[in-house]
Amino acid sequence: MMLDDEHKVTNYLYELFNKAQPRVAFLKYVHKGKTTARKTFSDALKIFLEENVPFILPEPDLILIFEDYRKLVDQYLIIAIEIKYFKNSRNILKKLRQAFREFGQPIRHYLFGFDSVVLLHVFSPEIKEENIILNYSDLIKDVIMKLKLPIAYFSIKIINGEIFEIYSPFKLDSPQNAEYILQWIRNKCMDTRNPLLPDDESTLKRRRALKAALGIP
Repeated sequence: MMLDDEHKVTNYLYELFNKAQPRVAFLKYVHKGKTTARKTFSDALKIFLEENVPFILPEPDLILIFEDYRKLVDQYLIIAIEIKYFKNSRNILKKLRQAFREFGQPIRHYLFGFDSVVLLHVFSPEIKEENIILNYSDLIKDVIMKLKLPIAYFSIKIINGEIFEIYSPFKLDSPQNAEYILQWIRNKCMDTRNPLLPDDESTLKRRRALKAALGIP
């Protein structure tokens, strides 16, 4: 398993999450984020916004769609996942500092009608400095909590093919599989919501276009 860049890690998680989907309660679909950059999304934006389409479109790495029994907006909980991958210990502190400067970026997806955004930090099994992972994960959680940012933060480390060590939302004593992570993401995102919804009309229009691009009613 050669996971030497974020693109490969995204594909790896996409395949893993799709494989787990039938066994995860309320999980309907797993998409790659490039879906939202398709022509159908641009066309739908023109219809629903009735104005010029923004040249910047949302491209989260992954999109999860759960059934939302609360129906705070509609019957779906649409989650954008932004992935940052740390592949080895070389220059790890420099890479963590860079990721820290960028950690608020997922919030931009809220403008396009996503219900929740997840920042997912994935650490390679090559990284042995667990204290660095723990301290960094705690720092990110602290910033999100104190600034009251609407971000669900997950920090995991690949142990082997389908098993992960989990450091955030909090450190677990035993490794877990993709099904466990997906269910935890859903539970966390049920309470980490887009502050613009359901009241902002332009965001609701973009959400309709987003749903059209994702092929959901």
